[in-house]
Amino acid sequence: MSTPLSFAASAAVLGEQPDGSVLIRSAEPLTEPPPTLFSWLERWARERPDRALLTEPRAGGERAALTYGEAATAVDRLAAFLTAEGVAPRDRVVIVAPNSVKHLLWALATMRCGAIYVPMAPQYAGPGHDAGKLDGLLRRLRPCLVLCADPAQLSRLPPGHRSTTVDALFLTAAGTARASRVPPPPAAAAVAKILFTSGSTGEPKAVPYTHGQMTAAVTMTTQVWSFVRERPPVLLDWLPWNHAFGGTANLYLVLAAGGTMHIDDGGPTPSGVARTLAQIDFLRPNMFFAVPATLDVLRDRLASDPAAARSFFGAVRAIFSAGAALSPETFDGLRVLSREAGSEVVLLSGWGSTETGPGTTLVCSPDAQSGWIGPPLPGVELKLTPCAEKFHLSVRGPNVFTGYWDDPEATAAAFDSDGFYATGDAGKLVDPANPQLGLVFDGRVGDDFKLANGTWVNYARVRQGLLSALDGHAIDVVVGMPDASALVALVWPREGTGLDDDLLERARARYNRETPRPSDRLRALGLFRTSPQGPEVSPKGQLRARHVREARKAEFLTLLAEGATR
Repeated sequence: MSTPLSFAASAAVLGEQPDGSVLIRSAEPLTEPPPTLFSWLERWARERPDRALLTEPRAGGERAALTYGEAATAVDRLAAFLTAEGVAPRDRVVIVAPNSVKHLLWALATMRCGAIYVPMAPQYAGPGHDAGKLDGLLRRLRPCLVLCADPAQLSRLPPGHRSTTVDALFLTAAGTARASRVPPPPAAAAVAKILFTSGSTGEPKAVPYTHGQMTAAVTMTTQVWSFVRERPPVLLDWLPWNHAFGGTANLYLVLAAGGTMHIDDGGPTPSGVARTLAQIDFLRPNMFFAVPATLDVLRDRLASDPAAARSFFGAVRAIFSAGAALSPETFDGLRVLSREAGSEVVLLSGWGSTETGPGTTLVCSPDAQSGWIGPPLPGVELKLTPCAEKFHLSVRGPNVFTGYWDDPEATAAAFDSDGFYATGDAGKLVDPANPQLGLVFDGRVGDDFKLANGTWVNYARVRQGLLSALDGHAIDVVVGMPDASALVALVWPREGTGLDDDLLERARARYNRETPRPSDRLRALGLFRTSPQGPEVSPKGQLRARHVREARKAEFLTLLAEGATR
């Protein structure tokens, strides 16, 4: 049996406010973070120059590796090249490309010379892209340079932008003989990166990160997860760098702790998970970070393949899930599978958003239960404000952004009078008498709605109960409708499960039996007439309830009418 993972002692402090809100913060102060990411890169380049920072898959099953020593040298050289090419501090460099060694080098070089790195999802310039959306984002950014993965993407950019491919600029830099000095390191308060929100509640917003904000967010994690300092993390990870989960939390955790990230060519589909599992024995990741859609598929695959389960749990000591709520069935299923394989995995989670760097709370105990998101990280303050039948979560701390890029109106609406960022998420204490256990995620405040009789619907509770009743047959569900006489839901079926009308009715009956509140019970349950697409699905693989209800209003109304006649 492997040595148990170590965590820093958890302690949280509660304070009640006159308006009924509750403040909760860590009792531990934040350790002083370094001013920039480059402090970590330079340290490991000195101490572990030959350790791989990043590897990427190549044809024939081979992998190309970038060591810490190579990365530090290349970043300084490329930063000097960009400066000589006229890239100045605060200039924006947009990279529209998948995760790769060269993507990482250009990203770090951009930030090293004081410019601002902006990763953008490849689909923004992919086949069938929304030209108006891409043009709008670039107009807002006004980049000095756009780097794409291939020439086809370049052809889809709106005119007027200096652009080339990642590979072409790399060749140009390699062939440049001019002597250039490495620019001075940027200040902690300088903007380093801009990320776009997923747009799940509207148009994507541009979130600037300072160097100090990013290092504070990572330092918080390493402070409570003692085990990453004792055994550097080794990740096999496909999560895209244009999102805060993969490109900030995961990538910079590896950099801070002197670990290794192996770029995964898998994904959250059955075939993608199969590719991931095929690499476990060779790469031996000791942590596995994923969104729930991936873990749902992984659970099913490991349950049907004991050899794959032994291989996976023989390497992976901790699984971290974020981006959405992990179902109790998958949480408990993975824990049981790991025990059966002879090595109990620690299941971890947390909560935050693009605007919070991204972490705000983090589970720091091996004994957490499904749905727990942990206590606030060191340096973070959380405010729980009563809102309808929930508590709205607001956050303040050195990891939190100070405002959206070039959008003062959205910035003003994002913060309250005490400087707390209003997240739109809801949460509650696991046990008010034991605050160090932290919180349970309670859905989005904006997802809740009232029925015609004025009763509030706790959307997260209904959705989770319905997914449990569907017992792995569904990828996701959407519940509706606001102001209706009763609840109905559309189901996105999991491929190959044979979900039919009979199974739907049995699931509805089971859900209704297990639901104590009459107003939460379902009148009818139906399948999507066509597969969800476009804005109906978030980048994290979840359905966007508001978009689905708008696009499929007729389907919901039909379910209501048919259910009323049964």
